[in-house]
Amino acid sequence: ATRDKIYTVVLKELETKRRMPTSVTLACAITNAVCALHPSPAPDAVRALPVISIKPMALLDGRTDYFVAITIGDREITPYKLGHEWQAAYEADSFRWLLLGDPKPDLLAYGPDGWPRRAALPDDGRRG
Repeated sequence: ATRDKIYTVVLKELETKRRMPTSVTLACAITNAVCALHPSPAPDAVRALPVISIKPMALLDGRTDYFVAITIGDREITPYKLGHEWQAAYEADSFRWLLLGDPKPDLLAYGPDGWPRRAALPDDGRRG
């Protein structure tokens, strides 16, 4: 039931972006990620908050790919990669909005010249 609720919320949000051909795949990836990272806890267990981060990977041709990572404890998943850091920053902030209740990011505030969290230092420990 929880998986269905997460899938519905994610799919509804992605539909508003008008990206349905890839949104269904992404919604499934997010659903699987959240379910894998948030299994049903033991009755007295305390659930850790996810840490959302961006992991760069230098390529042999000089380019860099950016992976959005979701980590809880010693478990981590990278649902997909992007070619520009600002794109990864938007997607990471979207995951923070979805999973942590942070403010919804404004797509128009992200671009090659900068983005909101780029200058937001020091880090508060939940962010990447």
